[in-house]
Amino acid sequence: MLANKTLSTLIRNVCIRRNFCLSQKILRGNIGVKCGVSAQQSKPTHTNKERFLQTSAKSLKSERLGSMPQIKTEISNVQVLLDKTELVIEWMDGHESLFQASWLRFHCFCPSCYSSADGLYKIDIERFKKNLTISSTSWNQSEQVLKVHFDNDVPSNHVALLPYDWLRENCYCDVCLKKKLSDRDVITRNSQTPKKMPVVDYDEIKDNPGQFLFDFMHHTFEVGYCKILNFPKEDELFMEFAESLGPVESNPFGYYNGTFFDDVKNTGAVDNAGHTNVDLPFHQDYRYADTCGQTIMFNCVRFDDCVTGGESLMVDLFQVAEILRDESPEDFKVLTKVPVIYENVNSNKRHFQIQKTHIEVDYNGKVTSCLWSGDLRPRLQVRQSDVTRYYKAHKKFSEIMKREELHIRFRHVTGSLVAMNNRRMAHKRTQFESNGGVRHFQQLGLHTAFMRNNYMLLAKKLGRVVSPPMTGNGSFF
Repeated sequence: MLANKTLSTLIRNVCIRRNFCLSQKILRGNIGVKCGVSAQQSKPTHTNKERFLQTSAKSLKSERLGSMPQIKTEISNVQVLLDKTELVIEWMDGHESLFQASWLRFHCFCPSCYSSADGLYKIDIERFKKNLTISSTSWNQSEQVLKVHFDNDVPSNHVALLPYDWLRENCYCDVCLKKKLSDRDVITRNSQTPKKMPVVDYDEIKDNPGQFLFDFMHHTFEVGYCKILNFPKEDELFMEFAESLGPVESNPFGYYNGTFFDDVKNTGAVDNAGHTNVDLPFHQDYRYADTCGQTIMFNCVRFDDCVTGGESLMVDLFQVAEILRDESPEDFKVLTKVPVIYENVNSNKRHFQIQKTHIEVDYNGKVTSCLWSGDLRPRLQVRQSDVTRYYKAHKKFSEIMKREELHIRFRHVTGSLVAMNNRRMAHKRTQFESNGGVRHFQQLGLHTAFMRNNYMLLAKKLGRVVSPPMTGNGSFF
């Protein structure tokens, strides 16, 4: 399996065969803690929560999110609040973090509570009393571990161990939460007037395959799309390259044709408009299949010059959603509440159905997913009071989506490969006439979660500091 080769082996193969696969053999570091005698201790003090919140609010106003101070993971002081349900850590750089007792206890890293093995959470929360309280704390700079003792702990002699760097990294004060949201929110950050299509040249993979693959994935996550020029025509290289990014997903059309990719050309197929020459409206592929085709890749095998029309357009649905929220808040709210059914039902081959809202919003009010398949008729099956409201909101969203200033328009060329975040971008194709020529594509879908995993691991190997990007899969993290 290509996925099991080491990075060095893959780079060597790339130079020979002009293809690249990302290593899955990654070194993982486990957080180690010691249980020595601590040098400093803290018991409940007269520090009050109001003072902390006021300080945090001032910090939030004064610190620019784009220029946060470098994190120092050394503790200056720890103060337990009077009610003993919370504590404040004062860091050497002046930052303050407030943590609840229950949060600290249930994130303990001691061997009895924490296991590095996947799928094993060793703490039984039901055994604990409703309100945990802190009896004392202790810490030692050389150990870099905060130790917390709780009243009525389970077991009674338990000491919670929490590494400094982990505590600082997971601080959930307003400043840190906003910084994390800002770092991950590549979609909102880049959902502006469409820029020039990011382009990388496949010939560059011979000289620096790791950097080539990183740049390609980085553009796809950050901007939502990226083009590769001079991509080889061999079918096996298309599949191998795709598998280097993440698992290739069987799509509803390729699956029934015995392949993992859909061979898109004008065959006049009655069950797939993509295999005709007609104008296709803005849509996302396979959304009725839910997890299928999260990242779509179009490999242009042949696009003859004599073919007229057949241009491609893309629009960022997250940008459309934010414009809708700004211009018509009530319509935005409707599309986050009223679900619609998308389906592809063929009595002989397919039966896919899904009911979801067009826009999903998370705990922080951020748009995390957009669904739009203009190539399919949405079926509404909701309460009568929502029908008129839905179609009004649908109309407004569609009108915004058709604004030309939001579009990126391009024409594929033979040997080009375009990747697109199918959970973020909608695309369309204009009508074309073959005029004796050929317009032929290969299309497949990748599992974006695995692609993001490979992107983060490759960034680490290359020494690049990146935040896990938001992908449009319904989760901000």
